[in-house]
Amino acid sequence: MTGILLSYSVNYLLTGAGPANWRWMFASASIPSVAFLLTLLFIPESPRWLVQKGREREALHFLDADS
Repeated sequence: MTGILLSYSVNYLLTGAGPANWRWMFASASIPSVAFLLTLLFIPESPRWLVQKGREREALHFLDADS
């Protein structure tokens, strides 16, 4: 909900940016998307994914580390 409000606010501020304002609106939406993509590189694999890929030993290691 906050993201939608922020998006509308940024788009409202960019309405007077000239004839190419839609490009700036599109570019402003891509910034959070790129940031999210970069943070995905640092998220560890889940135990479920590890088991599906045949890496049971690693999955058990993560599950044992939680207890």
